[in-house]
Amino acid sequence: MSTVAQSRDLSDRKTIENFAAVVQNLERLKMLTILTTADIRAVGPGVWNGWKAQLLRTLYYETEPVLTGGFSEVNRSRRVEMAQAEFRAAMGNGNIQELDRYILRHYPPYWLKVDLARKLRHARFIREPKRMQSWSRPRFAPTPARGVTELTLFAPDHPRLLSIIAGALCRRRRQYRGCANLHHHRRARAGYDFDFPRVRSR
Repeated sequence: MSTVAQSRDLSDRKTIENFAAVVQNLERLKMLTILTTADIRAVGPGVWNGWKAQLLRTLYYETEPVLTGGFSEVNRSRRVEMAQAEFRAAMGNGNIQELDRYILRHYPPYWLKVDLARKLRHARFIREPKRMQSWSRPRFAPTPARGVTELTLFAPDHPRLLSIIAGALCRRRRQYRGCANLHHHRRARAGYDFDFPRVRSR
């Protein structure tokens, strides 16, 4: 469960269906979630974090309706609303209209897969003065527990943007670990790409 949650695209229906086929029933899913959580926490201090908790939670709730014939205790749209409300509360009192526009720029899977701390970092990164006026310098955030460095990118939309970045990283002998479309701003609304690919030294 940990491997699927951390390395697969949880917004991909086939990923969820394959995982559900292995788990087979809801009771096993519940027990597997508890066991996986306990196993990660038992490794040592600092190994369990909000990012892993968010991914396991997303995998659980995406798999639950597949195993129960469509029923889920908390449906997907409601979980998106809850995540957005949590984000609003953490951002505090500010320009409500600006915050609404920012929230609409992200696809629903973003709100389900990314933990709150990273959502706040992303918002601060994008909302920095003059960030919307030019290609921004990427931010680098080492993540020792995952053995990767996360790049935060915000740039004008380009059809080959990520392939160009991946090629540049390979030339620097860095292994591009990939990213998912759920991180992109809605291009039709913003005209910018926002992503945070993961990179590992070879």
